[in-house]
Amino acid sequence: MAHEPYITIAANKYPGRVPVSTDPLCFRVLRGGSEDITALAAYDAAAGLVSLPYDYMGHEITVEWYCPKSEVTELPVKVTVCVWENGQFITTAHDLTLSSDANSITVPIATANGLVVSQNGIDLAPNMYGAQNGKLTVHAPALGGDVSAAAYVVSITPMGVGIMPMSAALTQVVHTRSSGQIYYGYYTSYYTANGNTAFCLDPNVSGLNSGTWNH
Repeated sequence: MAHEPYITIAANKYPGRVPVSTDPLCFRVLRGGSEDITALAAYDAAAGLVSLPYDYMGHEITVEWYCPKSEVTELPVKVTVCVWENGQFITTAHDLTLSSDANSITVPIATANGLVVSQNGIDLAPNMYGAQNGKLTVHAPALGGDVSAAAYVVSITPMGVGIMPMSAALTQVVHTRSSGQIYYGYYTSYYTANGNTAFCLDPNVSGLNSGTWNH
């Protein structure tokens, strides 16, 4: 028997720990921010996933659900900050305990050059985070799970700011996103390194912005 293909959306990174009420008026799935398509959606409480018919691939989908105050709990969220300095990543991990209704996450950060932030391996939109006064604030819910951030320290060399000696091995990285892509709670990014397609092999490390890197 053939089964209709479905798309899935991660709506709850802590299934079983934070209950989702799917009662009427408590759980909604919207297309385009206004059209209610809840009747076509299914929620898997064990996996924390919302499923929709495959026909909705490419549409802007919003999942809204309700958790009563009496069931708000504390969640472990790990924030990994990777700073590229002197040809290597220096990684700092912050183990936080946040309320399940927290809508932002803040950790210290030494630099904000070329900042890229992801949650559970998915790049966030640039307007969802910012750094100021030595602190990184990510405007994403704790329910979204672990966060990683990458930045770089501008090098000051005899040849000028950010310019590496000719003897250093240089890699030109280009990071692009399609301007017309649909936002599903994440964006898809594309990378090339010296003109070759590049892939991230460590999902715990956030991506990099375009630039020239020594290695």
